[in-house]
Amino acid sequence: MNKPAQGIGLNIPAGIPQFVLGIIGMSLFGSAALVFLMLAMSPLPFEDVFMTLFSGFFLGFSGSTAMMTYGRTKRKLANRMRSYYEQLDIRRVMPIDDLAAMTDLSPRMIRKDIRDARKKKMAPDLWTDAGMANVILGRRVFEVFLEEERNRKRNASQSKESAQPRSEPVKAPAKTPIEEFKSEGAAAILQIHIANDAVPDKEVSDKLDRLEEVTASIFDYVEKHPERLPDVRKFMQYYLPATLQLLEKYLDYHDMSLQPATVQKTRKEIETALDMVCASFNNLLDSLYHFETLDVRTDIGVLENLLKQEGLTGEQFQVSARG
Repeated sequence: MNKPAQGIGLNIPAGIPQFVLGIIGMSLFGSAALVFLMLAMSPLPFEDVFMTLFSGFFLGFSGSTAMMTYGRTKRKLANRMRSYYEQLDIRRVMPIDDLAAMTDLSPRMIRKDIRDARKKKMAPDLWTDAGMANVILGRRVFEVFLEEERNRKRNASQSKESAQPRSEPVKAPAKTPIEEFKSEGAAAILQIHIANDAVPDKEVSDKLDRLEEVTASIFDYVEKHPERLPDVRKFMQYYLPATLQLLEKYLDYHDMSLQPATVQKTRKEIETALDMVCASFNNLLDSLYHFETLDVRTDIGVLENLLKQEGLTGEQFQVSARG
């Protein structure tokens, strides 16, 4: 039997404190603002003082209204998340289209709800695949889901090859180094992307955006220039795996409801290390382009010399052209 889902929609009164405080504030500040507005409009002295007090209480009324609206919106989101959790408690992995049919909501709204809930730390145990076609409850279930997807694609590819007519049994060719490189790259970039979705902090999210971008650029360059594969061996064997381990540990710490001082300190150290990692990966990308740009500059120099030798540059070319 599945363990009951633990999430915002089931056991946390999300939005209720803000909604209640907003209503109380609207009542108090609104009443006071109305009183001082009436006094300011009366023939009594101290009109300027009454108007100043009215302005202050009106600002309090506006802030309370915003708080009430935020609480109501968050509460509605929590109610929808409750319905998602109830369905996912039965099926830990579910296509979003199926979840939409069961909750009478659009897939687009469900995807938006999940993104919003994760950013608000309301659903740390909900995951989606890269295309947000499926929603998964629990990180371990998500890891199993990813592994099953990889196996499914591998088996589908092997089945397609075996279905082709052959005159004699032929052993399936092993993956080439560049094919393995592309596969590992796609998995690494997806892992960074998933970690980014799970982090609500904008500063850390921006760092992960840069990390994902530069990592994708490295893989893209080497895929187009397979001869440079040996130049990124350390990157693949040490630097990238170590970075992914740091991200996994960061998510583990991030999901902890109670964070000791040592955990908070380590989280900050990982956040700082991300800057160094991004800079180092960018230096690696720059070094990959170094020899290519050097060849281009050499070609430019050769072309310039040939044009000069043929008299096709500068004043000599202009004279020949007029002749």
